[in-house]
Amino acid sequence: MSKKSNSNNFINRQKKNVNRIEAEKKTGIKSNESLQKQQKKLLTDNSFSFWAKYSKYLPFVVGATSLILFLNAINSDFVNWDDDRYVTSNQYLEFTKENIKFYFTDFYFVMYIPFAMLSYMIDYRLVGLEQPWVYHLHNVILHLITTVLVFFLTKKLFEKKGNVKFVYAFFVALLFGVHPLHVQSVSWISERKDVLFSMYFVASLLVYLYYVQTKKIKFMVFSFVLFLFSLLSKTPAVILPVIMLVVDYYKRGFLETKQKFSDFIKFKDKVQLKIFAEKIPFLVLSVIFGLLAVIASGTNEPFAEGFDTTSKIAVDTGYSIIEKLVLMSYSLFLYFVKLFVPYKMSAIHPYPFGTGEMPSYFFVFPLFSIAFVAAIFWAWVKQKKEILLGLLFFVFNLILVLHIKNFIISEHYFYLPAIGISIIMVYGVMQFLQKNPKSKNIIIGAAFLYISILSYQTYQRNLVFKNSLTFWNDIEQKYPEVIVTYYNRGNYLQGQGDFSMADNQKKALNFYESAIKDYTKTLELQASNIGAFSNRGITYAKIGEYQKAVDDFNQVVKIDSTYGNVYSNRGNAYGLLGKWNLAIDDYNKALKLNPNFSDAFFNRGVALSNVNRHKEAIADFNRVAQLNPKNREIFMQRGLSYYFLDVVDSALLDFNLYLTYFPTRYNVLYYRALCYEKTGQKDLAKVDFQTLKNSYPQIIDDILRTANSLEAQADATRNFELYQKIIELYEDISKIDANHSVTYSRMGVIYGKSGNMNKAFELLNKAIDLDPKNSNAHADRGYAYFITGNVTKSLADYNKALELNPNDFVAFFNRGILYESQNNHKLAIADFSEAIKNNDKYAMAYYRRANVYLKQNDIKNACADWQKSLELGLADANNFLQRYCKQ
Repeated sequence: MSKKSNSNNFINRQKKNVNRIEAEKKTGIKSNESLQKQQKKLLTDNSFSFWAKYSKYLPFVVGATSLILFLNAINSDFVNWDDDRYVTSNQYLEFTKENIKFYFTDFYFVMYIPFAMLSYMIDYRLVGLEQPWVYHLHNVILHLITTVLVFFLTKKLFEKKGNVKFVYAFFVALLFGVHPLHVQSVSWISERKDVLFSMYFVASLLVYLYYVQTKKIKFMVFSFVLFLFSLLSKTPAVILPVIMLVVDYYKRGFLETKQKFSDFIKFKDKVQLKIFAEKIPFLVLSVIFGLLAVIASGTNEPFAEGFDTTSKIAVDTGYSIIEKLVLMSYSLFLYFVKLFVPYKMSAIHPYPFGTGEMPSYFFVFPLFSIAFVAAIFWAWVKQKKEILLGLLFFVFNLILVLHIKNFIISEHYFYLPAIGISIIMVYGVMQFLQKNPKSKNIIIGAAFLYISILSYQTYQRNLVFKNSLTFWNDIEQKYPEVIVTYYNRGNYLQGQGDFSMADNQKKALNFYESAIKDYTKTLELQASNIGAFSNRGITYAKIGEYQKAVDDFNQVVKIDSTYGNVYSNRGNAYGLLGKWNLAIDDYNKALKLNPNFSDAFFNRGVALSNVNRHKEAIADFNRVAQLNPKNREIFMQRGLSYYFLDVVDSALLDFNLYLTYFPTRYNVLYYRALCYEKTGQKDLAKVDFQTLKNSYPQIIDDILRTANSLEAQADATRNFELYQKIIELYEDISKIDANHSVTYSRMGVIYGKSGNMNKAFELLNKAIDLDPKNSNAHADRGYAYFITGNVTKSLADYNKALELNPNDFVAFFNRGILYESQNNHKLAIADFSEAIKNNDKYAMAYYRRANVYLKQNDIKNACADWQKSLELGLADANNFLQRYCKQ
């Protein structure tokens, strides 16, 4: 072929190309040649045949993935942030007709949520409060169902996209199922209402799509019923009719153009008017439940701590209109961005600034709101239906909770709006994939990497809800200025202390001390936090710091004398300090505020019995029996009052009743035995005493502690009547265990203090006969011999006592006094030194050694010992210091 021919062919091909391009420009229709080239570049529907082939397995994959990720949430405990209000402290949780009626006819926690509360009642009916995993499993199952419903909803929305609809359905549902911002709704028992209303919400929308497809009225009715169920679960479901219209825009062309919008508002477009009219029953229901929500918001919130705020900058009072608008924009920004990039997740997100403290850079956020609205308008004008569908689904489900009270955002409000953002994300990826088909594997890999990161975050985030400690620790880490963190963590730690007390007192003490630190931190952040003062006072009382408890309760009274049970609590603290009359005064005040306060009646009864006003105490216990018949403790306390009034038959009746409920309460068994003795029922008394010896030997230690406490009081006042009471206690022990050596030893000492030395020697001898290794008995008899002038026998007993117990500093001290009386100064100093060696806080040992040093003219050592004894609190040493030790 000639060069000229080749040249002509090239020119002809170029002319054809120019003509084809010009034709395409004029008609807007591409030639077959152009379409073939484009199809080589773009993905076809067959590219997604894999998804169609395995489509029936996709919902199972989505559901299984969600289930696996939330499995570690099932073994979590309740947390003391709303779980107490909805479950653990809820008095309406029994599955009864009355309680069901209550939830359907009244508001609970300023909300109308009967279905949500009914679900808790079912859990409680099954397992009570002992197995919180059942409550968590319930939440996870609801989330699993909702996730699968999201799959079918998305598939139905995009059914005209061929095989691509399976890709949309899978990834939208997967993003929804694994998103870490959903942990708060799923892993937190209190937020069941979110997953429950969302499940019915999505189901209603899915059934509505079947109505759109088939026009069968049964689907519309079923959708309406599911909508009602959603509303009965949580009020934000009121937005469903609006979301239906958004779906109508996407599926039925509702208001999809300016012309249609114009015709609709002018009532010209009958088709669109019919579409809207279909929603009227739904809208009526929304209005009704919306009004219920408004009414509920004005009701009293049960359990609320009126003085507790979430953080220093938490409450939304005092903000200017401009600040509120900025905060709404900031809230929208956070909700939008965190769905794409979850960061700094927390159960509480406090306001970023206080009233009048808004940083200037916050004025940027209204620009985001403007851009968001502009994006919606752009998507509508440009017919970007998927984008508009996602944006409107997101914002309409969120708009009711923007800038909510106490928090700038709350993560459980992400739950349903996340579907809209997931649609946009998947749509964006699919569009990019269409334009870059060669990057298909890279894009899919990146998508799965992103989902894997979200999944890991979800798995880790579940651990935050393991218990109240992990819950509040996480919030403290994110926002250390949130007041309620320390207050509620303190409450949890105090509760753990109560739980541990029976088995491990040291562990319990650590919990209590940690709780006190948290209450103190609460008061540093908010000096008037009445709840922190009250609960710290209660905790102080539990660790024996009774005066500190009283001081805290005094602060509560200063702030609000009507708060909670402050007078009753302070009365308890006064009682523990032995200030029974002050306790009675406080119980009187508590009962003036609440005449039916059964605990105050009970505690006042105990206080009255401790000041021997037993008749009044019995009257209080009788009142408790009327107000709270389940309080079995009244049988013990009233029985004791009857016993001390010598109304033995009534005491026996109460003790027998009490022991039917608490057969292991050995102290009551002990008093019943005494009652049997008084009524001449010696055999029954003997049986009870034998039971105490065999099964509850600790009763002896309890009586010994009581006797020792009374002995200290008797010694201080030389109260011989009290000595007689102590002797009676020891005689009671001898009835339980006739061979208890320590009892006879201590009883001998009391007889000695009472001046009956013959009885003292008789009992001390018996103690040693029963137990020759009883070092205390030898030491006590040694002292008895010394004060009766038998130095030889006294020294022998002291030597034996120290042979048996080389660390008995009192025996060393007393033998030192014996040596001093015999002018054996060297041995006296040696014994006083041994006493000090075994107890370096023993002031009397320093004092007596100083006196011996003085007798030896060793003024230097004497002065040193007097000074030490004075430092340890022995005031008498000061006289000697002034006399002998002046420089």
